[in-house]
Amino acid sequence: MLLVQAAPSPPAEALPLARELAEAGTLATLLPMLIGKDLDDLAKERPGFTPEQQRQLRATGEAIAARRRGQVIDALATAYARRLSVADLRTLVAASRTPAARAKRAADVPVTMEAMATLGSIDLKKETAAQFCRDTRLFCDR
Repeated sequence: MLLVQAAPSPPAEALPLARELAEAGTLATLLPMLIGKDLDDLAKERPGFTPEQQRQLRATGEAIAARRRGQVIDALATAYARRLSVADLRTLVAASRTPAARAKRAADVPVTMEAMATLGSIDLKKETAAQFCRDTRLFCDR
């Protein structure tokens, strides 16, 4: 019989620190941009919607996004709390509160957008299959 051992619960002090760390992380910083893009793309699929319908669509998406964002932050916080010591969490949270860390968070979205524009369209699957085909003459039917 296979027994699965539950992961140990983190110390009580760890979770609030881990949550603050998750809120200060790059993913939390980028989520509003990603959410906005998804909702803009969704709205473009229905150009015939009235302004009120567009507003309602966006409000629906924003409500769902807020709930999902909370779930992502909870998952990150739990994972950090399980993997980092309270001392490490304190140090990392203190670092995240510095002016330099706040400036980095403010720069994350425009820096990411600039980098993505520079990189253009990357299709790893397509590039890998094409190179593999050239190298081996296999997988060339893509």
